[in-house]
Order: sequence, then C-alpha cells, then structure tokens
Amino acid sequence: MARYLSARDACKGQDVLDIACGEGYGSWLMRQWGATSVLGIDVSEDAVRRAQVRFQDPAVTYRAAPAENLQEIVGDKRFGLIVSLETIEHLNDPRAFLQNLKAVAAPGATIIVSAPNDHWYFKDGGTNPYHLHRFTRAEFQQLAEDVLGPATSWHLGTLAVGFGMFDEAGEAKRARSNDTQDRMLEYVDLAPGIFVPMQDDVAPVPEETSYYVGVWGPAKIGPALFAGYPVSMDIGRQELFPGDALWGTRISAERTRAAVAANFQKSLEVAENNRAQLQTLLETAEQSRSAIEAQLHFCEHENEALLVGVRAAKAENQLVWEAIARHEDQNRILQDALRNQQDALNEANQRLASVPWRIVRIWFAIRRRVPKPILRFIGALLARRR
Repeated sequence: MARYLSARDACKGQDVLDIACGEGYGSWLMRQWGATSVLGIDVSEDAVRRAQVRFQDPAVTYRAAPAENLQEIVGDKRFGLIVSLETIEHLNDPRAFLQNLKAVAAPGATIIVSAPNDHWYFKDGGTNPYHLHRFTRAEFQQLAEDVLGPATSWHLGTLAVGFGMFDEAGEAKRARSNDTQDRMLEYVDLAPGIFVPMQDDVAPVPEETSYYVGVWGPAKIGPALFAGYPVSMDIGRQELFPGDALWGTRISAERTRAAVAANFQKSLEVAENNRAQLQTLLETAEQSRSAIEAQLHFCEHENEALLVGVRAAKAENQLVWEAIARHEDQNRILQDALRNQQDALNEANQRLASVPWRIVRIWFAIRRRVPKPILRFIGALLARRR
C-alpha cells in the first residue's frame, strides 16, 4: 500500500501499466484513484487468476506473462503511467527490462520504479531465494538512469514513527489476526499531518531504508507519503514485525524478561526442598532480578529513542544470561555444601555403628557394682604392668 501510494496522483486520467501486479489489488486501487485503464501483468498464472476473480473492473485487465516479453504483450499500446514495484530484482536482465519500460511509455509518460534494500533485510546473513539481484541505492540509481535518463526525483521507503489522534468511535477500522490481506483496502484517508525535523542520529539513510523509488516524468510525488495504522503505546516494548522470517530473529525486552522469569522459576522449584539453606540465595536472586528489570526498563526507553532495538536487545540478553549463570553457580555451590554435610553425617553414622556397644554396657555395669577404691587399685596394678 505504501509503495502504490506513490502513483496515487500520477494515475489520474492515465492508461496505466502495472508490472508484477501480483493478485491485483494495486491495479484495482489505481483504477479507484482515477486511472482511465489499467493493464496488470504478472508472471504467476495463479496470482492473475485470483486478481481476475477478486479485483474485477471493466477498465482493468490482467495478463499472465514474463516481464521480459513486455513489448510482445502490449503491442502498439503506449502508457501514460508505468508502475514497476519490487520487480527488477527478480529478473535475469534488469537493463533489458528497463529498456522495455521506456519503449512502451507514451510521450511525456511518468515511470515509477522501486527496488528493495536487501542489504538491510539480510545484513545478518541469508538471502531472498526469489531475488536474482541485490541493489544498493547508488547501484540502483546508476542502472536505472543509464537506461531511463536522470530521474525527476528519488525517494526512500522506511519506517515512520510519531503520534496520531484517531476518532475513538472507530474511524480506523479493526482487523482480526485471521483476516485476509484484502482488509487493507478498507483504508481511511488520513487527515492533514506534519513531519517535524528528523532526529539526527536516527534519520533515514539509503543503507538503512526498506526500499528505493525513482520517478521519471512530469508527475510529482509529494515530499512524504505515509501508510500505517494506529497501535497501542505498548508496541514500543515489542519487536517489530514478529514472526516474519525475512526480518530474522530479534530478541525483544519482553521475551528476555519472560526467559529470565522462566529460569528463575526453575531455581525456585529446586530450592523448595531446602528452603532454610537457600534463603540467602533467594534474596540475592531477588536483588539480581530487580537490577535486571531496571536495566530492561532503561533499554526499552533507549530502543524507542534510537530505533535500534536489535543492538540493545542483544546487550540486554547478555546481561540476562550472565545473571542466570551466576544463579546456577550459586546453586551448584550450595548443592556441593549440602553433599559435603551429608557425607560428614554418613561418616559419623558409620563410626557410631562400629562402636562395641555390648562391651561398653558391660563396663558401665561393672562400674556401678564395684566400689571405686577397688577400681582404682586395679587401675594402678594395670599401670605398673605396662
């Protein structure tokens, strides 16, 4: 939706070519936004069949064909607006594809082309198996302008953070987790907004954006476009885009806290049978947990301010595992102490078991019946014989 917004004003009154239209919602949207006609082309026959069923319109046509065969598909038809969003990275010959776009553009046409920044999406390793090319911002511009000439404007697609006020009665519609993606077409136009000066240390740069968009032709794209939805303030304490494999694994503060609580609970279960001996360890653990929660709270605010949650989460995760390691070391020390005490008790029991208790009882019986002077006399005789 955010990418197609770039064509919202440019498509009015134009014959539009939508390359890699997918299931057709973008082609349908541009028709709703005022396009005279739209031809959507996609290499996936299944996607085109879905588009023909879900997004029917007499002025919208869908065709299943490779983008490389563009001139064969359109014939003599020329278009006032050509939109190619996240297509060029999939093709064997991107340069030939751009030449095809130029060939089917009407005089004075507008061309809008975007490419994803895979260098950011996969900076921790891995690739998108469907992408044949990875472009930096400079590489994409050089290739596109070599074929299409100098662009009218360049734009960066990235996250936007801010505040909004929304009608409590429900102007912003709600979607359930099991709803289809079609629900996004029930969008509500935003009221006027503003962009305040960007914070210098987190301002978007090409290397850290999601995608790049180049525009050729007379149509103008505003200085800023925004597509989003209102969320709870608690989203600042969670990871962005959870469950999306393309974004990799990101350790959120909430998940880190849950891991600490789970491991701490295991320690409590072990200590339950030795409550008195483990009391000192429990007090230390409570203090450590408070310290960890304080660190987590600090990192949560730092994440919101800097928009670099990955680095902060990794550092916080390290503190958590160090605290857990200390707890486990203390638990092992206490277990060793308990085992030593048990060994000492067993040894004492063995010594008591080896005492000849029958002789001891006989000796005490003799002591009670024989007068002490006689016992002393016998003792003296025994001493002389030694």
